This record gives sequence, C-alpha cells and structure tokens, in this order.
Amino acid sequence: MKRWILWGATLLFAGGMLTGCSVQGQKAEPKAENPPTASDAKEKQEPTKEENVFQTGETASVDGLEITVQSAALKDGNKYIPPEKGKVLAVQFQLANRRDEPARVGVEAFNLYDEDGNALQSYFSYDDGFMEAELQKGETKKGVLYFDVPQKEKYVLLYKPDLTGEEEVKFEVTLQPS
Repeated sequence: MKRWILWGATLLFAGGMLTGCSVQGQKAEPKAENPPTASDAKEKQEPTKEENVFQTGETASVDGLEITVQSAALKDGNKYIPPEKGKVLAVQFQLANRRDEPARVGVEAFNLYDEDGNALQSYFSYDDGFMEAELQKGETKKGVLYFDVPQKEKYVLLYKPDLTGEEEVKFEVTLQPS
C-alpha cells in the first residue's frame, strides 16, 4: 500500500513539474513582443533642457536634504577586482539634513550616467565606499561613491530620494585636474 502511495505522489509531482515548465514557456514568448519597460528607459536617460543641473561644488536641496558634490577623480581600481570599463570614478559628496525629522539616504538613490546617457554601475571594491546614512535633524555627513566608468571628462550623477517618485536632482560631475 505504501508503495502505491509513493508511486502516486511521484507521478503527481512529475506531472506538476512538467505542467509548470510548459506554462512558463508559454508566458515567456509574449514578453518578447512587449515595448521597452521603465527599467530599459533607466539604462539610457538623457537630461532635458528644462531640468536644473547642478555643477560640482554647488548645493542642491531636495525635500529638506542638501546635497553637494564636492569633487570627482578617476582611479585605477582594486587590483583584485579590476573595473570592467577601465576606471573607477570616486565622487566625494556631503549630505546635510535640514528636516525636522531623521533622514535615511542609501547608495541606491544615486545613479551615474556618461555623456551619452548610458547608465554606469556602482563599484563596491573599496572599504570606504558610501552605503547608507541615517542623518538626524541638522546633521551633516560626507561620503564617497564609486562607479565603474569608461574614461570621460564629464558624467551626470542623478539623486532620486524616492525610487517611485518623480523628484530628482542632477549634478554635472567634472573631473578635477590632475
């Protein structure tokens, strides 16, 4: 009796797996016909002319949080984990909380684009890289963001505090002369 129950359970499991595989295959085909998604648009984003773009050294204010990109410089990267695009851009910045309540800022709120609007990846091989900060009312903190970049003269750093919101600030990041 136990033998028949075991065989029956095995057949039901195998049948369920085959049915699940065929259902997944059917769902995957229509997705290829869909237009580009919002994540595809994030890959290539160009600033529009009506947006206010801040320069290195200027302070932008978003929802009671002041952000200043202080400097930017290219580095060679970690010898054990070399950057895929050739260089590492180190962006030094300062945050100041002018709200009446604490503010949390994470690395996910920052995105970097090259001059052509291509999204560039963060580079996490340095120990001093900024990950997140909890700023109390009136508190100021400094940090460094690292990005894997091709060597260019200018980049655009986008700060978007709420990933689902429309509020954002753009900084034109220019390299410091060596």
